[in-house]
Formats: sequence, structure tokens, C-alpha cells
Amino acid sequence: MQRKRTRAHLIVALILLIVGLAFQAEARKHPLSQKKQVRVYLPKDGDSANPSSNPFNLQPVTRSVNPAAPLRPALEALLAGPTAQEKRQGFQGHDVGGIYIVKVAVKDATAYASFAHRKTWAGWSGDLSPAAFRDGVERTLKQFPNVSRTVVCVDGIENFYDESGGPEKKCPRF
Repeated sequence: MQRKRTRAHLIVALILLIVGLAFQAEARKHPLSQKKQVRVYLPKDGDSANPSSNPFNLQPVTRSVNPAAPLRPALEALLAGPTAQEKRQGFQGHDVGGIYIVKVAVKDATAYASFAHRKTWAGWSGDLSPAAFRDGVERTLKQFPNVSRTVVCVDGIENFYDESGGPEKKCPRF
């Protein structure tokens, strides 16, 4: 009786081991277990090498994200800002202390990113902060091959960065 029970336990353990090894091998082959390297564009101290095409001196830093759905994690990394090492290299975060992602989607080669601010947000710290943020989001999104155009909104307004005093342009539904 004891011998049959021990043999049954060994068989169950062997089956579990084989199943576990099969799952592990499958996970290595599956793309979700891999990470995708993306670029996140952050302001860097110093003058821009080309002020006409990069007025905010946004430079790429690398982050690892899920390859199946990289847009949201890339934008989350943008909001998180630079690492301690990147700060020592002169990188700064965007002025986004109270901003969070509402929705991100790609439709017909257009990436839509909608953000909102928390009630505790004090607002943009400078006149150029909204435009620098928009530029960073656009550069981050346009690195993806299925994106050729971007629409960036904050609090439901597409032209949140515009200082002209014109009418607000509502964010399109997506």
C-alpha cells in the first residue's frame, strides 16, 4: 500500500515537472515574455543641436515595455521622467506632476493620447511647458511604425498648448 502511494506521488510529481517545463519553454518562445525597447523623449539641459526642429531639446532615453501594447507604457515612462542616472546626465522631466493618462489608441495610423490632471495639480509651471509636453508625447508616439499622425489632448482640449487665446478645440472621440 505504501509503495503504491509513493509510486503515485512520484508519477504526479513527474507529470507536474514535465508540464512546468513545457510552460516555461512556451513562455520563452512567446513574444509577451519579451520586452521591447522604446524611446521616450525628455528635455535635456543645454542648447538644442537644431533649435528649429527641436526647440525644447528633447532627447531620447530608452525604456523596456511590453511589445504587445507598447504605447501606454511608453507614455507612462514619459510621465515618470528621468531615472537618477539620467538626471545626472542633464535630463529633466516634463512638467506633468498632476497629469495622468485617460486613454491611448491607434486608429488609421493616428495615435490618440488623452490626458487629464488631478484636482491637486497646480498647473503648468511655464508658458512653454505645455508645448514641450506635447512635443515629447508626439515624438514618443511617432517612433512606432503604425503611427504617422498624433492627436494629444489634456482635459479634453486638443490645443491645450496654444497661447494664442483662440477658441478651445475639443478632443475628438476615439
